[in-house]
Formats: sequence, structure tokens, C-alpha cells
Amino acid sequence: MFEDFALAFLGLIIVFTVIALLMLGVILLGAVAAALNKPRAVLPDPVAPLAERARLDARPVPGMVPAPGSAGEVDLHTVDDRTAALLMAIVADDLGCEPNELTFVSIKEI
Repeated sequence: MFEDFALAFLGLIIVFTVIALLMLGVILLGAVAAALNKPRAVLPDPVAPLAERARLDARPVPGMVPAPGSAGEVDLHTVDDRTAALLMAIVADDLGCEPNELTFVSIKEI
């Protein structure tokens, strides 16, 4: 009977040792994955000052008349003109109408 208890105890020790080794392996793999996915330093965009200057240059001049079919101004929040134009064209195409039939008030990146 002593041999049976010793064998059962040895089996429990082996099982818990393997579980502990598996847990250690998962923790190490998690640490390696976190180290590999660490965010890198973001370099400043060299085109950003030029884009800001172009946006300031594109402000409407007082007394300018909007183009025929224009519905007024659109508030662009963190969206450049090209992206806004593409979005307007895509929405108009999906709806099956002309872009000048739609009125866009604001475009904001989500």
C-alpha cells in the first residue's frame, strides 16, 4: 500500500511539474510577442508642413463665387481634399446619382 501512495504522489508531482513548465513557456512566449509588437518611434511626416500650407492657400477669397452646381462648403475634419473628393464620388456612385445632387455638410475620419 505504501508503494501505491508513493506512485500516486510521484504521478501528481510529474503532472504539476509539466503544468508549471507549460505555464512558464506561455509566459515567455507572451513576453517575446509583446517585445516584438512594441510600438516604434513615429517619425515626423515631412509632407505635413506642405499640406498645411496648401490647405491655408486653398481658403476661399472673399467675393469668390462657388462653382455652378456647388452646394457650399464642407467642413473637413482631419481629412485632406483628395480623400474628401474620393469619398463624395464613392457615395454618389453607391447611391446612383450625380455628386452635385448631394449635399455634404461635414466629413470626419473615424
